[in-house]
Amino acid sequence: MDFYIQKQDIVKALSLTLGVVEKRQTLPILSNVLIEVDESSMQLTATDLESQISTSSTVSNFTSGGKTTAPAKKLSELCRLLPDNSEIHITLDGDKLVIESGTGKYNLKTLPSDGFPVFEEEGEGEGQHGVAPTEAVEVVEAGATIASAGDDGEHAERADHHEGVGRCVEDHRGDAAIGSCLHAHEDEPGV
Repeated sequence: MDFYIQKQDIVKALSLTLGVVEKRQTLPILSNVLIEVDESSMQLTATDLESQISTSSTVSNFTSGGKTTAPAKKLSELCRLLPDNSEIHITLDGDKLVIESGTGKYNLKTLPSDGFPVFEEEGEGEGQHGVAPTEAVEVVEAGATIASAGDDGEHAERADHHEGVGRCVEDHRGDAAIGSCLHAHEDEPGV
C-alpha cells in the first residue's frame, strides 16, 4: 500500500467513522479502522459489531493498493495535526502504517485486515435502506432517534413529530429490522 491523499479528505473521512469505533476495547481490532486502497480511492470502514459505517475519498496519487487496519483515533488525531492543505503520503511497511507530510514521518502499529469484522453484504435492495444525507439530517433535527438491539434482544425506537416535518421512524419487529420511514403522514395533525 502506497498512496497520497489530501489532508482535508482523510480528516473528513476519519471523522465520519469515529462515531462507530468501539470505545470499550472488548476486541482490539474494533478500535481500528479498515483502510482499503485501490487506483482511485481510499475506503475506510469502522464497526462496533452492531453498526458499521464506510466512507471513501479520492486519492491524489496512487502507487500501490492494499488493505490493513490502523488505530482510528490515533490516525485521526495525527492527520488533524498535520499542516493544512498538505498532501499526506501513506505507506504500509510490514505491520506499520507510515504517514509522511512535510518533514514529519510517523508510524502506527497495524493489525491484519483479515481479522476485521465486516458485515455481509445483502442482495441489491434486500434489507437496505437508502437515505439521502439531507433527509437523514432532517430526521435527526426533528428529534428522531433509533436504538439498535440491546442485550435483551428488544428494539427501542422514538420519533418526535414536529409541525411541518412529517417524518417518522418505524420499527419492523417482524423482520427484526429498524428502518427509517421518510414519508409524510398526511393524516396526522400538524403535518
